[in-house]
Amino acid sequence: MSKKKNDPMKQYGHILRQISRAFGDMNAPAEPKYPYVKGHPTLVVDGVKPVAYHLYVSLIGSPVKIFRRLTVPSNLRLEHLANIIILAMGWDGDHLHQFCVDGIFYAPEDDADIDMEQFYTSVDSMTVTIGDLLHEKGKSIKMEYDLGDSWMHQVRLSSLDEKGPVDTITLDSGSGGCPEEDTGGIHYYAEMLDEGEIEPRTFSLATARKRVSAYVAQVRANEQDVEAKPKKTAKTKKRAKIVRMIPYNFTTNVIRSLHPKTLASSPTDSDYAQIANKLERSLMELPFFDEIGTADAMKAIISRVIMYYEDIVADAGMWRGFVAKNMELYGRPYPFYPVEEEPYVDEPDLNAVRLLVWDAFREFRGEGKVINPENPAVTDIAEKLYEMLDEEFEETPINEALADYFRKATFADDFYELRDVLKWIFFDCYLTSDHHALDLMKDNADDLDNIFPGDQAFYVSECVTSMTTQVGMLALLPKDWLALFVGEVGDKQLAKKIADIKTTKSITATRLIAYDKKTVSLEDVDGNHIVVDRGPDYAITDDDLKQGDGAIGCFVEFDGKWYLNGNQAWGKISQVFDQCMQEKKDTIMGVTGERYAALMEKTGGSPLIYFKTSAQLKKFLVQELGMKISVHTGIQLLDGAKDIVVFIMGPNKGMAMAQDVARCICDPRNPCYKPKECADLSLALVFDGMSAPAGMVRYLVSHKMLPDAGINSIKGEEYGRKLVQDNLDFFCRAYRREDY
Repeated sequence: MSKKKNDPMKQYGHILRQISRAFGDMNAPAEPKYPYVKGHPTLVVDGVKPVAYHLYVSLIGSPVKIFRRLTVPSNLRLEHLANIIILAMGWDGDHLHQFCVDGIFYAPEDDADIDMEQFYTSVDSMTVTIGDLLHEKGKSIKMEYDLGDSWMHQVRLSSLDEKGPVDTITLDSGSGGCPEEDTGGIHYYAEMLDEGEIEPRTFSLATARKRVSAYVAQVRANEQDVEAKPKKTAKTKKRAKIVRMIPYNFTTNVIRSLHPKTLASSPTDSDYAQIANKLERSLMELPFFDEIGTADAMKAIISRVIMYYEDIVADAGMWRGFVAKNMELYGRPYPFYPVEEEPYVDEPDLNAVRLLVWDAFREFRGEGKVINPENPAVTDIAEKLYEMLDEEFEETPINEALADYFRKATFADDFYELRDVLKWIFFDCYLTSDHHALDLMKDNADDLDNIFPGDQAFYVSECVTSMTTQVGMLALLPKDWLALFVGEVGDKQLAKKIADIKTTKSITATRLIAYDKKTVSLEDVDGNHIVVDRGPDYAITDDDLKQGDGAIGCFVEFDGKWYLNGNQAWGKISQVFDQCMQEKKDTIMGVTGERYAALMEKTGGSPLIYFKTSAQLKKFLVQELGMKISVHTGIQLLDGAKDIVVFIMGPNKGMAMAQDVARCICDPRNPCYKPKECADLSLALVFDGMSAPAGMVRYLVSHKMLPDAGINSIKGEEYGRKLVQDNLDFFCRAYRREDY
């Protein structure tokens, strides 16, 4: 059992929660308006013209078909419908239930959590009719029964009949008995059926009809007595309005989708699905729950944490590798949070969970939103999740397949299987992926439309992007992440081979050098000599080789062999190759080896050159680099630009420029530096990949030239600045990622 650590932010978080309760939920949405008396017990609402609703109710996710067909009037109160469904399905009715429609929860008023009413919103289900929520044929809503096991029902409006009888409630047909109570939810039910531990229950239509009829008769018998009672005059407490997001249902298949696709399924997948659902529901009890914002954000938080948990229980190597890399880079196991003693990497750790929650907040707060790692909501959520993991730890089974995955690393026996693992790291690994990955892949695919037809562009982009794009909080290439994972628990020589993977720069032109029956030899614009074995993975005919002189594509070298990465466009490409070579020369922008040496002598060895105005920059380009501005295409010169910094990347490597940022760079040579005006600008330079080129920012960070960058902190401006400065490189990596 891992040791719980004292955290000074814990008390701080409780103080903030008390303040939040004192002020209430000022951002609560407006209450939905319904014309019915709250808590009125009548079966239907008078004064509303009803129609006959034919409903189809089914148990979502059940491997056995379980459904009921009901006919009810459209003015039937929603709470009565819930009870009718419970009886028709065969549930005992001892657990709580609720409907969810468009993010609003409808439940009996008496079932609302008094402690949570400041932060959750529900509408009393006695004040709403089924006709208020379902209007069109084919539309549906969801009803959850037993908020622990979470049996989810779909209630679909199959048809409506304005001419049929509208005063009857009938159970028309059905199939399949509902599962037994308290069996753990739909995924456990499916597992038990699959393993033969239980048999599907039978359904008796006659018994179910008696249960429904008895309930309807009892409600109608009580209506007159209730109406005869005098109305209460005492003021009742006005309940808070709660808008709650629909819980994401972590099924066994969802857990498996978060694994590498070559990882064998495990009996423990259902255990982790159940724990994930428990974690999610535990967050709904927190005052800071509304800070999460969206269902996607909730899924991101729980997905990261449950996969971290599965990883450390199995000691699979992913978190171990992440900690090892942090130790190498920064001399501590992870950023931000104080470590009193070296943490156990194979047991739950509060600060590890805090970091994962922070990363999820970073992902979903949107562009330009910088998240303080000591945000009380982050701390509060992490504490709750950690406590639950700590309680579960001793009883949680090990996913043996995951435990062996990076130790044995059999996927490395075949390059294309290994590449699939790299794709998983890019898109789905809990330490590295975010929703931006898919957008990035799609953007690259759009750029390839003119080269590769149809879906080929997406396939090529997927293959290339997962090889060439930095991901994760440490902004490493997927191959370097995989090398970390394997190196920590498996074959270190194999880890080095993975780290040494070499790839051509994205999609590039390669010209044909030679070929024979076994191989094809190519050369790319960077001078790489690429020899590819002809065969199933690189099937090209002699006719193609004779008719064409090269290819546009991406190639990867692994363990001494080159492979085609994705598809290639083969043909007459000599003109394209020459254009690529010319573009490469153009990007040097006049910084030849001789000129580079002269510039470094003038700047005292610094690659940074500062200009207050664009006029000064133009003069430099003409006089020092011999450029003709009228034909120069490698840099955009904007009249009126100020505070410009040019970064010389190296001999024959060109240069990069950023405007309006020089005033935040602390350098004795910089005449533009204005420390009193540049705190926000320094922060943007760190966090915004569009503010300055990656190479320039890496140089500025490594030379401590951005001392004014800081974030707002309730502990004060100086503390916020120190927090950023102590973790400046990590902040850049975590936020910039592919741009660092």
